[in-house]
Amino acid sequence: MGFRDKLEQMKRDKANQKAYLAVAESADPADTICATLGEDGAPVYFAMPVEASDDEIQREAFKLRHGRPMSKAEMMLSDYAARGYGDE
Repeated sequence: MGFRDKLEQMKRDKANQKAYLAVAESADPADTICATLGEDGAPVYFAMPVEASDDEIQREAFKLRHGRPMSKAEMMLSDYAARGYGDE
């Protein structure tokens, strides 16, 4: 990894830390901080209640990533994949 690569990585790390802290500082203490990768590959942080289910977190991450909620077909496929169907 060359100097320029290291410098770019440091910039990405700093931006990542800044984005995390912005959400963490504004979140309710009872929330958990979650993350997903945006369309550009950069992490996107968001707060969810601690009692939120994995499905609720996944749907919120999808909405942030794609700018729309999951369709019923996408929810069905996601559920299908999560249960490991087809892994036999």
